[in-house]
Amino acid sequence: MSEQVGTHVLTALKKAFQSGEYSDLLITCGDHQHKVHRVLVCLSSEVFAAAVRFPGKECQEDRIDLPEDDPAVVELLMQYIYEGDYDPKLSSRSKEDVFKDYITDNNTTCKLPHTCVPSAPYRGHTNPCDSRSPCPHHTCGVDCSNCRNFVCDKCLASAKAYEYGRSAATSHDLLTHTKMYEIGEKYAVTGLKDLAQRKFGMACNLFWNDDVFPQAASHVHRSTVEIDQGLRSIVHKTICEHIELIKKEEIKALMKAFNLTMAVLLKLAEEYEWRSRQAGTVLQTDDYSDLKITCGGEEFPVHRVIVCTRSGFFRKALDFPGREAEERVINLPEDDPAIVKLVLQYLYEGEYEPTDTQIRDAPRYVITRTSQFSYIFPRTCRPTWHRGNMIDRCGDVRVCPHHVCGNHCGFNCNTFDCSICSDGPTSAAPEGLLIHAKVYEYAEKYNINTLKNLAKSKFERWAGRFFGHEVFAQAARYAYRSTPGTDTGLRSIILNVIRNNVRLTEKEDIEEFLDEFELWKEVYKMKMRQLGHLREEIWA
Repeated sequence: MSEQVGTHVLTALKKAFQSGEYSDLLITCGDHQHKVHRVLVCLSSEVFAAAVRFPGKECQEDRIDLPEDDPAVVELLMQYIYEGDYDPKLSSRSKEDVFKDYITDNNTTCKLPHTCVPSAPYRGHTNPCDSRSPCPHHTCGVDCSNCRNFVCDKCLASAKAYEYGRSAATSHDLLTHTKMYEIGEKYAVTGLKDLAQRKFGMACNLFWNDDVFPQAASHVHRSTVEIDQGLRSIVHKTICEHIELIKKEEIKALMKAFNLTMAVLLKLAEEYEWRSRQAGTVLQTDDYSDLKITCGGEEFPVHRVIVCTRSGFFRKALDFPGREAEERVINLPEDDPAIVKLVLQYLYEGEYEPTDTQIRDAPRYVITRTSQFSYIFPRTCRPTWHRGNMIDRCGDVRVCPHHVCGNHCGFNCNTFDCSICSDGPTSAAPEGLLIHAKVYEYAEKYNINTLKNLAKSKFERWAGRFFGHEVFAQAARYAYRSTPGTDTGLRSIILNVIRNNVRLTEKEDIEEFLDEFELWKEVYKMKMRQLGHLREEIWA
């Protein structure tokens, strides 16, 4: 019923737009006139709403003139406001149906959606999946632990592009979508930029080798600011995926005019997983750098295309007029240069690793092991078979005190590695705890969520191994002082470690830490909940 009502409403709106009935606002562009309705137009565009809200010609005459815009694009803009799409429209079919037709019509080898099904045992062994490669971009056991109705994003993008191509799409739509993206930004039209970006990506998949592609790519870079990577990243990705394009004179001119060499190289690095090896070299030199970050007497020549696209803090620093934007220098006088360097390392390489000068070699804190558990890592669940029948879903259930197969994994381990009991990285030292806490703090400050998650993961691993070292209390105290009470990322890890190793509370530095932040009650409640859970397991 609700779908029928929605269809009737859309039909009525479309009819009202076409007929001009009940219109209370006129939008003109060239020789074109559009009789529209404020309730729709002004709610869809902040710019149009502001034009009629404040005293002026537009408000008095109930008319908005757009003399600088393309009448054809404005007409598509009105269509989008009233219909939620513009020609050529996207298909409303489900992705399953679209994908099914794409596989059938193109005779592909893809077997999607895919669910992992173990093979029959052979000589006591079984493969985790009969079909290890359901598509060219996915290998079961490597890219997943146990697929459930998996659909590859890359294959799905190709399928959607194929479906889009079955409509009335032409290569000239490349320019249309760039202009719709531009007008969506100009008039702050809700959702239009996202739609134009999707359509532009599909059109690039279809018409990347057409003569219109360089024209559209040029328009993208002329009509958007550098920090707006919506369409720009699609252009760079398209060139990378079809690298033969750089032989075309039009593409050569495009890359020279807009200095795209670095952007394309970075996209290549991402696509072929060269980034970690190559981008680190870029950071170590000042070749082609167009931004300088200073901190504590140190200078870091960097590249805006990397730093500003991955950090909201640095992007905003250059967004607004001021010294930073004019001189392209960002000064961080209050920050630690060593941690800033690790942040930049992450932005370029996708990883950071404390160097030997930042952490000293130190003996590992040894975990006391008992004979009740196997302590074999990494751990993968493997069923036990007898005469073709599975008699046990996992041959070694009790891996360590923190992981019992079935209770914690549903008999579905895949290279499981306990953060507490595993030996972990051989280069780790206790001082890394404090470094990871600082990186976590800086990731929040610089608005880099992916780095924050990485620092949290590393902090958890180090805390599980070095909770008996004096650095643990220092890192815990730093984490609590540098994060608000609402940020439980590191705080919950610290409390969990103390709860699981309750004898730590006998140490003077941990006792002082718990006193300072009034955490005794919280630790006690967590321990009681844990004991209650353990009793339930025993009685079950």
